Amino acid sequence: DGDTWTFDVGANLYGALGEAILIDAPKPHALIHYIRQELEIDEDDLEWGLNVTVERGQLLTVTSSEETKRWAPDCIVEAKDGWNGNLLERYYCEIKTGNASFERSQVEAMKALAADERVLKIRVIIDELPEQYSLRINEVCSEQ
Repeated sequence: DGDTWTFDVGANLYGALGEAILIDAPKPHALIHYIRQELEIDEDDLEWGLNVTVERGQLLTVTSSEETKRWAPDCIVEAKDGWNGNLLERYYCEIKTGNASFERSQVEAMKALAADERVLKIRVIIDELPEQYSLRINEVCSEQ
């Protein structure tokens, strides 16, 4: 249409939109809120204040009693007391947008990692963008 090009939003781009909200946001408000609630953090108990960093994940190899599994989490979230303070908690996260499904191999690897680490499944609902978004966060248990 003249000077405007229009493209369909495929599954990968749709998923990237949800990831961008959490990973690339200037401040991860939703994750900060979750961590404050989940860890029952009172700012008065921290020396420097809660600092939450979100980094893109890298491929992990997870060994369980049954076999070795590989998974690249979408992000790794660290909560610290200040920028250089004590690590309060680390979370390995898989982010899905809308009703996208978790792949079987992802779920198996997440369960295996959950035996030793905190693992989160995050569902981002972007139907109300650009005004707002919603999300659900569920912790993965190794026996889940």
